[in-house]
Amino acid sequence: MTKIKIRGPLSVSTIAQHRAALLEAGATPLDLDLKAVDELDTAGLQLLLEVHRARGLRLASPSAAVTEVLNLLHLNEHFPRTRGAKTHDAG
Repeated sequence: MTKIKIRGPLSVSTIAQHRAALLEAGATPLDLDLKAVDELDTAGLQLLLEVHRARGLRLASPSAAVTEVLNLLHLNEHFPRTRGAKTHDAG
């Protein structure tokens, strides 16, 4: 199981640096630690959905910013949650 941690914004200005790492990293599904994400815009959400469709995605400790966007768009239940995997930094 691979767990990747993203820090800071997950937005139009940062998704290019994360896309390859998220789509190509280790085991499937990917566990994504988002507790240090302070901004999630539609580009970041689109990347999460792309990764989820391509290889499966489980969220570990989504931040308040991430949870707020997922709740607003009624997508909170779309992404399963997980805990306890080894973490690698993305980007």
